[in-house]
Amino acid sequence: MTPKRTDEEVLRVLEMDDELSEDYPMELVDKALKAAGGDPAAIAARGACFVEALRKAQRLAWQEEAREKIRSMKAFQEGRIARDSTKQLTRDELLHRLERAKSDPRLGGQLSFAARNMELVSKSDDALREELDQIELLAEMGEALEKGK
Repeated sequence: MTPKRTDEEVLRVLEMDDELSEDYPMELVDKALKAAGGDPAAIAARGACFVEALRKAQRLAWQEEAREKIRSMKAFQEGRIARDSTKQLTRDELLHRLERAKSDPRLGGQLSFAARNMELVSKSDDALREELDQIELLAEMGEALEKGK
């Protein structure tokens, strides 16, 4: 009678025999496992459990990635609210930052086209703040998304 061995011991014995391949009949694989001291049914059951756990992990992996993106965006939003960077700016500073935003590479030149049509001078300070906040938020969101890729 062949002594019982651990899976690792059985694997070492079988690795020495290069006859085993994917094409090898399962009956012969079972015989080889038994001859090496393994329990084919137990090994198959553990293998099936292992594969099922891997499949489940793969199936659910997107959820953790999504949770991480949500956490990242919440942290980004909280940081943005905490800064509230435009409240203390004077009208001249607002106009200067809006003008500078036209050439911001994070916005890919899209703002320069839209900014040409803005009549900044005739807008109220609150309207300028709102536009600047939106422009800066878009730029920062684009940057955060790039980092997250």
